[in-house]
Amino acid sequence: MISVKSVTLEVAAKCNLKCEMCPTGQGRIERKTALMPLELIDKILRENPGLERINLNNWGEPLLHLQFEDILVRINRALPDCKIYFATNATLLKKSMIDLLLKYSIYEIQISIDGTDEVYTQLRGCDYALVRRNVLNFLERKKKVGNEVRTVIKAVVNGRTESKIDRLDEWNGRVDEVRVQPEIMFDSPSTRKTECPELFNNHLVILTDGRATPCCADYNGGLYIGQAYEQTLEEMWNGPEIQKYRMLHEGSRYPEVCMKCSEYRTDKCKERFL
Repeated sequence: MISVKSVTLEVAAKCNLKCEMCPTGQGRIERKTALMPLELIDKILRENPGLERINLNNWGEPLLHLQFEDILVRINRALPDCKIYFATNATLLKKSMIDLLLKYSIYEIQISIDGTDEVYTQLRGCDYALVRRNVLNFLERKKKVGNEVRTVIKAVVNGRTESKIDRLDEWNGRVDEVRVQPEIMFDSPSTRKTECPELFNNHLVILTDGRATPCCADYNGGLYIGQAYEQTLEEMWNGPEIQKYRMLHEGSRYPEVCMKCSEYRTDKCKERFL
C-alpha cells in the first residue's frame, strides 16, 4: 500500500474577498461555508506520522479559522519535521497575526498578489496599498526576529493580469520567490490529451467536511474518493474510487469535472494540469 506523503487540509471554506478568478469569490462553491474541526485534523495527524508536507488552504482564506494557532501547535507537536505551507490574501496580516505566525515552524507562506494597483483592486476588490503595506510589515518583522519561513508572492496570470505581471519585479530581492501560474478556467472545454498529474502525485485534498478528492482544482469535491472521518489517507489513495478515475484518465475517458478544467495559455508560465 502506497503511503500518502502530502495533504491539503482545507481549514477554511470561506474567504473575506470576492476575487473574480476564484470559485469562492464567484459564488460557485456549492458546499457549506465551514471551518475544519480540530478533531478531524487530530485524526489525520495521528494516523499519518509519515506526512512530509501539509498545505493549509484550498479554496478559502486559512487565517479566517478562529483556531488557526491551535492548528499550528498541533502540527508542530505531532509532526515536527513536517513542512507547513499555506497561501493567504494578506489582508489579515496585522501585527498580532504576524507575531502569531512567526512563533511557529512554517516552511512557506504564499501571498496572493496579481499585478499591482488598479488591476489588483479590480480583480480582488481590495486596496493593493493595504496588502502591500501588510506584506512589507511582515517581511520587516520576520527579519527582525530571525524567522526563516519562505515567503512567496504568488500571482495568477489571465487576460487582465498578463501585461501587468512584470510589475511584480518590485518583490524580487524582498521575498524568496515570485511565482506565477495560469488561471484555472472551469467552464472552458479542456484540451487534455493525457492523464492529469493530480491523480498520481501522492497528494490528497481533504475538504472541511472530511470529503476527499485527489485534485486541488476540484472545488466542489466532484471527484469524491472517500471520507476522512471514516477512512485513512492511505485507504483513500489506494482505494477503488481513485483507481476508477485513474483508469478513466489512462484510457483518455475523462470525468466531467476534468473535461471542464482548462488553463489560461500564456508564455509567462507553464500549465500545471494539462
